[in-house]
Amino acid sequence: MSEPTVTGVFGTLSTDDQDSKTFSWPTLHSKNGHCAMTNASWTLHSNGDASFDGTVQGDGDNDAWLMWLHLLDSNRAELEMLESGSISDDQYEFVKNLPDHNQAYDWSTTGSFDAGLFSRIAHMVMDHRC
Repeated sequence: MSEPTVTGVFGTLSTDDQDSKTFSWPTLHSKNGHCAMTNASWTLHSNGDASFDGTVQGDGDNDAWLMWLHLLDSNRAELEMLESGSISDDQYEFVKNLPDHNQAYDWSTTGSFDAGLFSRIAHMVMDHRC
């Protein structure tokens, strides 16, 4: 697993019912200031599926936004990381390429987690870098 270079940012739990939990983030900037993410939200479903929507933009051509998601219980103990299903070396890494700095990119992606943990998930933390 790759080690993210930015301290995690807690998402705000905006929906919590028996079928889904949605966590959202305000505008986030990468530590180096080269990228920004807005309107970001992850929805976790009780069947173990997860879906993401957000907008990302870089300030240079050929940037990329990378993120890792941690699922925590009510005591803020990590239960597991969200899996990306990526064929890269890091199954937990989500990547959005940003080829043109003049363009904001809508980003929708999916992930998965152990459905047996759904009722225990109380927090979600995003590590990110650009």
